[in-house]
Amino acid sequence: MRGGLGGGSLWLADDALWLTLVKPASPQPPAPRVGAGGEGQPPSPSEGRGAGGEGLPSPSERRGVGGEGVHLKLRFLGANPHPRLEPFHRLETHVSYFIGNDPAKWRADVPVWGGVRYVGLYPGVDLEVSGEGGRWGWRLLVGAGADLSAVRLSVEGAEGMAVEGDHLRLSTAIGSLSLPPVLAGEGAIWQPALVEGSVAFAPPPVRLFPSFPPASVDRPGDDLLYSTFLGGSDSDEGWGIALDGSGAATVAGQTYSSDFPTTPGAFDPTCGCNPANYIGDAFVTKLNASGSGLLYSTFLGGSGDDGGSAIALDGTGAATVMGYTRSSDFPTTSGAFDPSFNGVRDAFVTRLRMVAATPTPTPTPTRTPGVSLVKINVPYGSVQPGERISYTIHYSNVGGVPLSGIIITDAIPLNTVLDPTSIQPPATVQAGVLRWQPLPTLMPGGSEQVAFAVVLPTLTPTSGTPPPTGTPLPTPTAIASCPGGVQVCNLAWVYTTQTGRWQASNPAFNPSTRLYLPLVLKGP
Repeated sequence: MRGGLGGGSLWLADDALWLTLVKPASPQPPAPRVGAGGEGQPPSPSEGRGAGGEGLPSPSERRGVGGEGVHLKLRFLGANPHPRLEPFHRLETHVSYFIGNDPAKWRADVPVWGGVRYVGLYPGVDLEVSGEGGRWGWRLLVGAGADLSAVRLSVEGAEGMAVEGDHLRLSTAIGSLSLPPVLAGEGAIWQPALVEGSVAFAPPPVRLFPSFPPASVDRPGDDLLYSTFLGGSDSDEGWGIALDGSGAATVAGQTYSSDFPTTPGAFDPTCGCNPANYIGDAFVTKLNASGSGLLYSTFLGGSGDDGGSAIALDGTGAATVMGYTRSSDFPTTSGAFDPSFNGVRDAFVTRLRMVAATPTPTPTPTRTPGVSLVKINVPYGSVQPGERISYTIHYSNVGGVPLSGIIITDAIPLNTVLDPTSIQPPATVQAGVLRWQPLPTLMPGGSEQVAFAVVLPTLTPTSGTPPPTGTPLPTPTAIASCPGGVQVCNLAWVYTTQTGRWQASNPAFNPSTRLYLPLVLKGP
């Protein structure tokens, strides 16, 4: 940070502030450079750099051009050695440093800030260092309950210290200087006092220090009701403005931006711009009273250069715009006073209703219930007597509404014995049919499963008839007639309150899809 020290600079490190002072040998001293020092170290005389500040000449280097210098280290005793440093008051300025012939050490487009805050310097105490009006200043922010008596400032490198009013005066080998007073809130000043070779600060008197305002206080902005940009990616200018009774502003001007903001239903949403040939369009834009949004915005013009220079509103809210046009195809109305372009450049007078199009309401999507049922058995295909067959029935909510009242039923395959311990979750078994009821509500996109297992007896199986279908709701059974002529094609069924019907798992015979259960019974 540039400190306004004449031939010197102020460096900020984690654990200290460094003042690098240079006494020039001539009335035209070398201009001081700017950098940031590293923790605990000033700019290195041997390398001519501060840590993080490549290429900064040290005082010894400056002596080589006729000056002599000194480093002063301002350190707060007993403070946090690693406070959090955060910048504030970002400025519009950017600075680039192209020092030396090593591009890796160049720094381009570096943002510039008005100050740096040491957060947590002491418990409840922050330090702010700022630049203002060509000078530097500092400020101690003391929170409620914080102990100000713990704050002690040590100055290393000075030959002597003295308190002069609210200033601390330092004597050095190249002369003396006064440090700026340490500010408190509302422009008051912490009163310095010398205590055992260091500086303590007493509670501030009620007085003002107008030459350096508190750094953390933003510039007065209570009079700024709103302020906004208006434009696109090219050149835009406003030349006329009018207010309605609510305080909403309507602006007329000229734009070269094809992406200038327009509103739905605008009179002309397309710009006839051609910036390369200096052709722009007029625009008419109405903002809401708070400046937070556009009520209406349109281009106005033809294929030539057009601009709106003045605007007025009537009691209905319609806008009358005046401007110039070089467009032979500038829009005119039937029965207008002069519907034809007269050459070179004409004035125009246009009245706009400025009614934004009513947005078409987005239809609410119809959300229908849907459930998917997939049954899987392991192993597939033929089984031998004594083997175990496990069934898993996956059910998924493929609709747009939660499913409740879910019931899943499945018949125990013919000539098999159910393993009661395999039923998950618990189900009722009646007349050879398992029934899971009730099952938890299933949200859209959700998926759950039920499972059971059977064992094929070692006795020679016999062909039987499927168990009877139950009433009043259809009960799934082992169906004898199956695609491909297999003996058993066992189907699972699902019912939900929302669908209001029973739905079977896919009966297609295709073992690779795992949607159909083929089961061929064989004897020993």
